Amino acid sequence: MHASRKRFVGPTHLSTEMNSWPNAQFDDLYVVRHRATGEPMANTRVEITRSDGGRSELVTDAQGRLPRQRGQGIDEVVIKILGKA
Repeated sequence: MHASRKRFVGPTHLSTEMNSWPNAQFDDLYVVRHRATGEPMANTRVEITRSDGGRSELVTDAQGRLPRQRGQGIDEVVIKILGKA
């Protein structure tokens, strides 16, 4: 699965760089769902902020999925909805 667009915001962080690694200890797939309906939010722009401050703007696919987020340890992830792509 590939995001249609990806843009890094600010300086590069290890957490965002690890997403390009082929293997990592943690390999998480997120589906963005509408809070009220529970339906997947297709083609939606989001900003992901990782615990080290790394931020990425991504776009969900047709099933509301984001590209896998990889890391070497458990990581806090905050997902902010930015709007339709």
